[in-house]
Amino acid sequence: MRIYKLTAISLLLVAALWSCGGEPQESKDKPQGEPLASGEIIDRYVNKLTTAPGKARAAGAAVEDRAKRTQEAIGD
Repeated sequence: MRIYKLTAISLLLVAALWSCGGEPQESKDKPQGEPLASGEIIDRYVNKLTTAPGKARAAGAAVEDRAKRTQEAIGD
């Protein structure tokens, strides 16, 4: 009986150590391939700045519409 317990504990320890020995996974934050050029970074930044007001207005309208529909649902 004692041998079975020692064997089971040994197998569990070996399995735990084996599962921790894998290669580390790549982080999703790291860019794939070559780094971006400074001009491309600036273009993306400017594009985001120029499209932000329209997106913010659309989001605000959606929030107001949702609030109105919620008030109508509560009032019924």
